[in-house]
Amino acid sequence: MSGYHAKRVLGLALLVAVTLLPARAQATPGQTRSYSNSKYGFAITYPADRFIPQGESDAGDGQVFRARGGQGEMRVYAGFNVLNESLPAVFETCLREPGFQPTYKVLRKDWFVVSGFAGKNIFYRKTIQSGDTFFTISFTYPPGEKALFDPLIPRLLADFAIVH
Repeated sequence: MSGYHAKRVLGLALLVAVTLLPARAQATPGQTRSYSNSKYGFAITYPADRFIPQGESDAGDGQVFRARGGQGEMRVYAGFNVLNESLPAVFETCLREPGFQPTYKVLRKDWFVVSGFAGKNIFYRKTIQSGDTFFTISFTYPPGEKALFDPLIPRLLADFAIVH
């Protein structure tokens, strides 16, 4: 293939790639997408115009979603209770994480919620125990992103489902 043709083929390939990328990256207002994790059996529906998935972790235990056009993130993940910890023990460990200043905490039979500040950022975490697995959804965001996150968190919590 001549140099001209090779450049032309490469140019067309790049044009196709660039054309396809924005379709995945952009989302229309109100559009939702779902992420499901087959290893642990959980799913979440999230507003695609607000969050960008970062890809499932190498361990297959969950995913990070970055806030679109701003700072902050949502994490959804699970893990087997291989250390046979009680939910109250996991709750206490969460409260003692370095740099965490809790302002709200609730512990129930099969779940807990903690929120407060992690450094300068707002932090919110809900962990559910189902059988021998802990399922967690957490949010970390700067106070300037409160208007984005605060109305979304209750909806996202409602859409976080254990499906196993």
